[in-house]
Amino acid sequence: MMEETTSTQEKQIFCSFFLNHSEFALSVSFVQEVINTPENYSTMPLAPDYLKGLINLRGVIIPVIDLKKVLNLKDGTSAPEQKIAIICLEGNFVGLLFDKTGEVFRSNMEEQSNFLDDDDHAVVKGVFKKDDGKRIIQILDVGSIFCLKNLPKRADAGKFGNKTANNRGKRRQAISFLVGASKCSIEMSEIQEILMIKHVNESALAVGNCIGTFDLRGVTVPVIDFAALLKYRETDSSAQATTGDRRVVVMRIGKELFGLLVDKVDSIITFYDDDLKHFPVLVTERMEMVRGCISTIDKEDVLLLDERKILTDSEITEITHGHSKLYASKDADAKKDKTKSGVRRTFITFSIEQEYAISISDVREIIDIPESLMTPPGMPPHYRGIANLRGEMVMVVDSRTMYQKKKQDAENDGKILIFKTDDVHFGLLVDSVQSIISISDGEKVKLPELMYREAGESMVDIIEAVQYRTQDDAAKTALILDAKRIAQRVLSKTA
Repeated sequence: MMEETTSTQEKQIFCSFFLNHSEFALSVSFVQEVINTPENYSTMPLAPDYLKGLINLRGVIIPVIDLKKVLNLKDGTSAPEQKIAIICLEGNFVGLLFDKTGEVFRSNMEEQSNFLDDDDHAVVKGVFKKDDGKRIIQILDVGSIFCLKNLPKRADAGKFGNKTANNRGKRRQAISFLVGASKCSIEMSEIQEILMIKHVNESALAVGNCIGTFDLRGVTVPVIDFAALLKYRETDSSAQATTGDRRVVVMRIGKELFGLLVDKVDSIITFYDDDLKHFPVLVTERMEMVRGCISTIDKEDVLLLDERKILTDSEITEITHGHSKLYASKDADAKKDKTKSGVRRTFITFSIEQEYAISISDVREIIDIPESLMTPPGMPPHYRGIANLRGEMVMVVDSRTMYQKKKQDAENDGKILIFKTDDVHFGLLVDSVQSIISISDGEKVKLPELMYREAGESMVDIIEAVQYRTQDDAAKTALILDAKRIAQRVLSKTA
């Protein structure tokens, strides 16, 4: 579960890398930057076998260590995406050769196990046990790496490039990534984590460039297709949206956590204030998010983004549907509430003359009413027509006709809730979508049996009711519908 921002930033940030199929972590406080491998290395006579060679990085000669030799791992085949992490300790620099980059994450002490090793210079000092122990990340000890036997040391430690670090002010770090045709970056301190996620959960809140959500230790995080937001492509909501090199950069925008889906995480950049160049604004749309351009010698220029201005207030409200409680971390009182009242479930509330609710897990998505629907002859009266939903034909059911309610004169706020249950794929036309609520079993109420007898067929889809309060503290009651019962009714010829 995500903690408050102040305590989160006190945690140590790690970046992970792979050697063969093993994952290793380094504290980013030691990482100067991450670079591509050079075409050639300068070799040293009588060098230890773990020394890959020397590279010239902006006038500084840096030894590159092949950690596979140090850790007695099989050489394997050279990965095309090999990277070198430049680490710094007390003014000395070393490059560590890895097969590929992994993730950026903040440490959780309960996940860390340190080794009780008599060898003070052991390169691996412990592990992170993540995903309930299914994923093991070995922690590299930077001090021990610099104590490797016969490791070349520089006499002019403390200098990097043409200026000394002391004369340039505070050293800052950013993570660069590719999004469409742009190379962008965000300061490390503003990033919560960078993750590779297997899939994005379908969500009724997937509006605009938001493609769904994922669970981050109990917190529901919406995912934004960043390339689509920047107009580089259409929004990718396919099952392959998070595959390949794509990663999700998690950050806090306003009071909410959001994940930006980027095409590829590139490297870690070190820069100083005088490396940040400002340029004339050529276009106005979304350019407020660009703080400037990081321009360093012999390095490709990278845009530095202001995470606070990536989304507008109206976009944040639309994506969270104005109900931040769905995404916010739960505090201690909420935990006690959960213990007393049982497991909380999330519902979408909507109007069909009065207020109803249905489990958010049953709703695949919510769409506007299409401009036109196909209307084959002989349809039952409660069928409005057939919608073409990205190549899939979906029968749209008129809820007012099905529940024998008076037709509306206008359907300006009307929405269609898309369901798929027991292989029945259909859309339910409702008057409007109201809100997202999270309730426990203790907040549900049983309906009087008299209501069922008097309402007859119109009540067979209702299983319970819920009493809740809105953000304005107004008391409301919603009738809870059962998706499977609605599906059975939809298949009925007469409803």
